Amino acid sequence: MVIFWGLLSGFTYGCGDVFTRLGVRSGTPFTGAVLTSATMAIFFLIAVFVRGVSSGPLWPAVGWFFLTGIAATGPGRMIYYFSFRRIGVSRASVLVIITPLVSMLIGVTFLGEHPSWLLVVGAFFIVGGVMSVLTDRSAIRISFPAALLGLLPTFFFALTPVFIRLGMLALPDPNLGGFITSVGALAFILAAQKPVPRADRWGLDRRAFWCFLFGGVFYMVSFFAFYQALGLETVSFVTPLVYTSPLFSLLIARLFIQKLEQVTWRLAVGAVVVFLGVVLVSISRGG
Repeated sequence: MVIFWGLLSGFTYGCGDVFTRLGVRSGTPFTGAVLTSATMAIFFLIAVFVRGVSSGPLWPAVGWFFLTGIAATGPGRMIYYFSFRRIGVSRASVLVIITPLVSMLIGVTFLGEHPSWLLVVGAFFIVGGVMSVLTDRSAIRISFPAALLGLLPTFFFALTPVFIRLGMLALPDPNLGGFITSVGALAFILAAQKPVPRADRWGLDRRAFWCFLFGGVFYMVSFFAFYQALGLETVSFVTPLVYTSPLFSLLIARLFIQKLEQVTWRLAVGAVVVFLGVVLVSISRGG
């Protein structure tokens, strides 16, 4: 079941990314971040009312869930959406796939973990795949600032599975966790609107509204599956499964929005290489 939940999370997250990319064509990334987060919060709240709250102490689970939203998902999502407009969903989602590696590097730095040879090999795969994306000049050229914007969400997303895992260990309730995380993310995004240029804050048309709404629904399903998987297994096992999302994003983009995304085979191969590196890094934790 863990593999099912992990892959379901990856597939639905990839679908959400594609809808969000379509939305930022005629709506601002900031509005998209607000609308998708609000959509997730509403649907999770409905689920909490229908299913109720799991029995057990609410603290510290509520604290971990809220921290997930306000310190990880919220800032990561807003920057991630702005990168959609600059470099497209295909490249943005591929760059973010190095998130599991960043999580493990945090473990090496602060928890005293020792990398194995599999981790080193996996790191080379990941670096090679990312470099393939950055140097793909057959379609959209990626400048250094744009590449930095695409990589920046990684540092926030790397904390997400760690906080979720801690919350689920305290209280295994994916609906409550998803609701509190969404509220935390929405609170951060709304509080952080002042640094965003006024022209990039609020704005969307009907098409963007529906794209962001559907994106929020897919993200909600993805986070529910993510919570379910992390309630059953470790971060190192679950995260590579969830980060199959760029492969699904690439496939969907190639099938339906090729003219918008200009997905090349080199980009697709780069995504596969990065994912293989993430798998090797994950396996190395057991080595």
